[in-house]
Amino acid sequence: MRQSSVKIHPIEKNLLPDKVEDEILTYIVKNHLKAGDKIPSERELSVKLKVGRNSVRNAFLSLENKNIIDRHIGKGSFLKTIHFENTKANVDVRLFEVNFTDILEIKTDLEKLAIKKAVDNGSDEMFNELIQKAKYMSALAEKGEYSIEADRDFHSKLYDCAGSKTLKQLLLNLIDALDYYQCIYANPHAQWILTVPYHLDIACACKERNLVLALAAHAYIYNCDLKVLSSKVKDKAVIQK
Repeated sequence: MRQSSVKIHPIEKNLLPDKVEDEILTYIVKNHLKAGDKIPSERELSVKLKVGRNSVRNAFLSLENKNIIDRHIGKGSFLKTIHFENTKANVDVRLFEVNFTDILEIKTDLEKLAIKKAVDNGSDEMFNELIQKAKYMSALAEKGEYSIEADRDFHSKLYDCAGSKTLKQLLLNLIDALDYYQCIYANPHAQWILTVPYHLDIACACKERNLVLALAAHAYIYNCDLKVLSSKVKDKAVIQK
């Protein structure tokens, strides 16, 4: 169990009740907590945030219902492993004092570069594989399903088409961080499923060496991501160093 390095400051009462949950989640992210790490107690958070214990208790109940924490009577609350579908992987977000909107902007600019490189360097065989991955996403969407795992697989193949391992690793790390942060704050699938057809547009445009169409489809996906992020993520956290 690690000692926390981020202090918790009071929050305004008019921001309740969602703000209490937001501050706990921000605390988790900024302190790089892992599965099994202990969360401050209801009493501690009530005092430090200057809110009633009932508000903190409701926030804990919400986080428990979202499968983010485990609560044990007499022992406290602990962070659970965050699973994305069947990946069974613990997502380790190593971001500190960051603006997640800026992270999205950086990811978007790097992805535009990846698309340009893919149009220049990708082979028809690679693009055919990319198209199949996009069609798989579309088949799921027709059943009302959105798969983070399938989306990541599509983007990974797109970066392979670009031919830069460094660019691929940077982008996948950014995607994992953003997916984690958005998923613990909200359920973004209703927005993300709207982007599925544009993945196929990107794949087909890349195969046709049409950079303009590929970037136009990519812009729509970016706008959806920005909408999800802006709906819940605060650029300036109350929890400060």
